[in-house]
Amino acid sequence: ALAAACRAVPDAPDRLGRLEGLGIVLLRALEAGERLEMPFQLAAPFTGEAYLDTVRYADRGIVRVDIDGHVLAERLDLHADEARQERLPLGRVSLAAGAHWLRLETVARVGSAATCYAALAGLALQPEGNPASLPETALALSTADPLEVSGSGIVTMSWHGAVAADEQIDLF
Repeated sequence: ALAAACRAVPDAPDRLGRLEGLGIVLLRALEAGERLEMPFQLAAPFTGEAYLDTVRYADRGIVRVDIDGHVLAERLDLHADEARQERLPLGRVSLAAGAHWLRLETVARVGSAATCYAALAGLALQPEGNPASLPETALALSTADPLEVSGSGIVTMSWHGAVAADEQIDLF
């Protein structure tokens, strides 16, 4: 989305932000009915699954997602208490070769929020017959004390410190 000629509707200078560090275009919507629009081109017809790449956060709202006026998600909640990069399924699409528009239209705020921002990192298209490529997942287990860690698939953490009778340590 950062490389695309995205626009905000209504067009106001403070409504659209390009946050390079997060890899998103941010619509700073205050009301329902504001839109973030991203043009894109297809060299060949496409049939398969569509996904919205976004970053959820506390200032985000609920959006309607469409391509060329065809609604893919009526009420997609982009709100989260903590920032989370996500790929959200939009369903199966069939698109002709040529120019298209992806639109995120704000529908509502979440709870008592003052804003209904929408973040767009991109549109991912997964052709029919190709297995879905899952994003890399990294997990970290951290403790306050150093532990010996071993294993693959199942992780074993061994405690080698001093212990006393009836003592209990909760690691998670």
